[in-house]
Amino acid sequence: MIRILLLFKNKENQRLLNDWLTSRFEVVEGGIDRDFDLLIADGASLDPIIEQLEIRKKAEKGTFLPVLLVTPRQDIKLATRQLWKTLDEILFLPIEKIELQARVDILLRARQLSLELEQSRREIFRALVEQSLVGVYQIEGDRFTY
Repeated sequence: MIRILLLFKNKENQRLLNDWLTSRFEVVEGGIDRDFDLLIADGASLDPIIEQLEIRKKAEKGTFLPVLLVTPRQDIKLATRQLWKTLDEILFLPIEKIELQARVDILLRARQLSLELEQSRREIFRALVEQSLVGVYQIEGDRFTY
Protein backbone atom coordinates (compact mmCIF):
# COMPACT_ATOMS: atom_id res chain seq x y z
CA MET A 1 0.00 0.00 0.00
CA ILE A 2 1.15 3.55 -0.69
CA ARG A 3 2.50 5.29 2.40
CA ILE A 4 2.23 9.01 3.05
CA LEU A 5 4.27 10.56 5.83
CA LEU A 6 2.65 13.56 7.52
CA LEU A 7 4.84 15.99 9.49
CA PHE A 8 3.02 18.97 10.97
CA LYS A 9 3.60 21.20 13.95
CA ASN A 10 -0.05 22.25 13.62
CA LYS A 11 -1.85 19.17 14.94
CA GLU A 12 -5.24 20.28 13.60
CA ASN A 13 -3.87 20.41 10.04
CA GLN A 14 -2.27 17.02 10.55
CA ARG A 15 -5.54 15.55 11.83
CA LEU A 16 -7.51 16.98 8.91
CA LEU A 17 -5.09 15.66 6.27
CA ASN A 18 -4.93 12.33 8.06
CA ASP A 19 -8.73 12.08 7.91
CA TRP A 20 -8.79 12.98 4.21
CA LEU A 21 -6.03 10.57 3.19
CA THR A 22 -6.59 7.45 5.29
CA SER A 23 -9.41 6.14 3.11
CA ARG A 24 -7.02 5.74 0.15
CA PHE A 25 -3.52 5.49 1.62
CA GLU A 26 -1.58 4.30 4.63
CA VAL A 27 -0.78 7.45 6.58
CA VAL A 28 2.32 7.20 8.74
CA GLU A 29 3.61 9.58 11.33
CA GLY A 30 6.96 9.86 12.98
CA GLY A 31 10.28 10.81 11.47
CA ILE A 32 12.01 10.96 8.14
CA ASP A 33 13.47 7.50 8.77
CA ARG A 34 10.02 5.94 8.16
CA ASP A 35 9.30 4.14 4.89
CA PHE A 36 7.11 6.43 2.73
CA ASP A 37 6.21 7.29 -0.87
CA LEU A 38 5.23 10.92 -0.31
CA LEU A 39 6.05 13.43 2.41
CA ILE A 40 3.47 16.12 3.22
CA ALA A 41 4.61 18.68 5.77
CA ASP A 42 4.46 22.26 6.93
CA GLY A 43 7.48 24.53 6.85
CA ALA A 44 8.04 24.37 10.60
CA SER A 45 8.40 20.59 10.40
CA LEU A 46 10.55 20.58 7.26
CA ASP A 47 13.13 23.17 8.29
CA PRO A 48 14.77 21.08 11.05
CA ILE A 49 15.02 17.95 8.87
CA ILE A 50 15.89 19.47 5.49
CA GLU A 51 19.43 18.06 5.40
CA GLN A 52 18.22 14.59 6.39
CA LEU A 53 15.57 14.82 3.69
CA GLU A 54 18.13 15.71 1.02
CA ILE A 55 20.25 12.73 2.07
CA ARG A 56 17.17 10.50 1.94
CA LYS A 57 16.26 11.74 -1.55
CA LYS A 58 19.81 11.05 -2.79
CA ALA A 59 19.69 7.57 -1.25
CA GLU A 60 16.66 6.77 -3.40
CA LYS A 61 19.20 6.34 -6.26
CA GLY A 62 17.38 7.83 -9.19
CA THR A 63 13.84 7.36 -8.00
CA PHE A 64 11.60 10.32 -7.28
CA LEU A 65 10.68 10.87 -3.63
CA PRO A 66 8.13 13.71 -3.64
CA VAL A 67 7.73 16.39 -0.98
CA LEU A 68 4.58 18.50 -0.71
CA LEU A 69 4.73 21.64 1.44
CA VAL A 70 1.49 22.91 3.02
CA THR A 71 1.81 26.51 4.17
CA PRO A 72 -0.04 29.79 4.55
CA ARG A 73 0.57 32.01 1.52
CA GLN A 74 2.18 34.72 3.66
CA ASP A 75 4.74 32.25 5.07
CA ILE A 76 6.17 31.27 1.69
CA LYS A 77 8.56 34.22 1.84
CA LEU A 78 10.20 32.53 4.85
CA ALA A 79 11.23 29.48 2.82
CA THR A 80 14.98 29.08 2.57
CA ARG A 81 16.85 28.36 -0.66
CA GLN A 82 17.65 24.89 0.66
CA LEU A 83 13.95 24.24 1.26
CA TRP A 84 13.05 25.38 -2.27
CA LYS A 85 15.53 22.86 -3.74
CA THR A 86 13.87 20.02 -1.85
CA LEU A 87 10.21 20.82 -2.56
CA ASP A 88 8.26 19.29 -5.41
CA GLU A 89 4.88 20.93 -4.83
CA ILE A 90 3.28 23.59 -2.63
CA LEU A 91 -0.29 23.87 -1.37
CA PHE A 92 -1.43 27.08 0.27
CA LEU A 93 -3.78 27.07 3.23
CA PRO A 94 -6.72 26.80 3.35
CA ILE A 95 -6.67 23.53 1.41
CA GLU A 96 -9.49 22.21 -0.72
CA LYS A 97 -9.81 18.44 -0.44
CA ILE A 98 -10.12 17.97 -4.21
CA GLU A 99 -6.95 19.99 -4.85
CA LEU A 100 -5.06 17.96 -2.26
CA GLN A 101 -6.24 14.70 -3.85
CA ALA A 102 -5.23 15.87 -7.34
CA ARG A 103 -1.74 16.92 -6.29
CA VAL A 104 -1.19 13.79 -4.23
CA ASP A 105 -2.29 11.63 -7.18
CA ILE A 106 0.08 13.44 -9.56
CA LEU A 107 3.06 13.18 -7.20
CA LEU A 108 2.41 9.51 -6.48
CA ARG A 109 2.02 8.73 -10.20
CA ALA A 110 5.37 10.42 -10.86
CA ARG A 111 6.92 8.32 -8.08
CA GLN A 112 5.43 5.13 -9.53
CA LEU A 113 6.76 5.92 -13.01
CA SER A 114 10.15 6.68 -11.49
CA LEU A 115 10.19 3.30 -9.70
CA GLU A 116 9.19 1.51 -12.91
CA LEU A 117 11.95 3.27 -14.85
CA GLU A 118 14.53 2.28 -12.24
CA GLN A 119 13.34 -1.33 -12.38
CA SER A 120 13.67 -1.30 -16.19
CA ARG A 121 17.21 0.07 -15.92
CA ARG A 122 18.14 -2.75 -13.56
CA GLU A 123 16.64 -5.38 -15.84
CA ILE A 124 18.55 -4.00 -18.84
CA PHE A 125 21.76 -3.96 -16.82
CA ARG A 126 21.18 -7.57 -15.72
CA ALA A 127 20.59 -8.57 -19.34
CA LEU A 128 23.86 -6.91 -20.37
CA VAL A 129 25.70 -8.73 -17.60
CA GLU A 130 24.17 -12.06 -18.67
CA GLN A 131 25.37 -11.46 -22.22
CA SER A 132 28.96 -11.42 -20.95
CA LEU A 133 29.28 -7.69 -21.09
CA VAL A 134 30.24 -7.63 -17.43
CA GLY A 135 32.06 -4.47 -16.51
CA VAL A 136 31.54 -2.91 -19.91
CA TYR A 137 28.48 -0.88 -19.02
CA GLN A 138 27.59 1.19 -15.98
CA ILE A 139 24.39 2.97 -15.16
CA GLU A 140 24.91 6.70 -14.62
CA GLY A 141 21.71 8.55 -13.92
CA ASP A 142 19.48 8.14 -16.96
CA ARG A 143 21.98 6.48 -19.32
CA PHE A 144 24.42 3.64 -19.79
CA THR A 145 28.10 4.46 -20.21
CA TYR A 146 31.17 2.44 -21.15
